[in-house]
Amino acid sequence: MVLISKLYRIEKEIKKDLAEQSWELSVQEAYRVQIRQEKAIPVLKELHDWLHAEAPKLLPKSPIAKAVNYALRHWQALHRYTEQGYLNICNRSLMLLQFRCRFAFPVCVDRFFQII
Repeated sequence: MVLISKLYRIEKEIKKDLAEQSWELSVQEAYRVQIRQEKAIPVLKELHDWLHAEAPKLLPKSPIAKAVNYALRHWQALHRYTEQGYLNICNRSLMLLQFRCRFAFPVCVDRFFQII
């Protein structure tokens, strides 16, 4: 959790820095990438190393082992936000949208066919 907290602190610093500036969007994105490359990549490397070290010690079907293995399998995707300034560290809003669509879509389709 300490390493993940460090990553979120870096993002908070970036957000604070950008709030003090009046740069164009492209400059803001470049700044995010630069700071993420300088500060977040070393933390992510440390996290990756820790995950690899801990994975063999865990019971294979335990919830923590599933989470560690998921993170390792999807490492490239988890790491991608450091390469693109427009990406957010957290995809919570995307997950919420997917959740809403999953439950709202059948209702919408059902209503559509009732209208026809």
